[in-house]
Amino acid sequence: FRSHYPFSLSSHPPAMRTLTPLSLLLLFSLLSPSTGDLPGTWELLVPDAGIASMHTAVTHFNTVVLLDRTDIGPSRLRLPANLCRRHRNRPNATDLNPDCYAHSAL
Repeated sequence: FRSHYPFSLSSHPPAMRTLTPLSLLLLFSLLSPSTGDLPGTWELLVPDAGIASMHTAVTHFNTVVLLDRTDIGPSRLRLPANLCRRHRNRPNATDLNPDCYAHSAL
């Protein structure tokens, strides 16, 4: 086991082992720029996108891609008629089989 610190924390008393990471966190938070100093703005487009986003990416085109898990349950975005999919690796599964819900949104 290698320490992430340039010194050994095991040689310090228990209170110091906790204090050192907290001190570093406080120092970095004080040195980081405030949100007012950063460029750009955020705008809430919709209060509820219909899916529980597991991954989110902002694109260069000023859009957002939201990706959801496909095995967690239905989303609130239904696919158009006849576009339901079957789980290839679980053909006999009864939960969401066929899956008629969108799990990503743009």
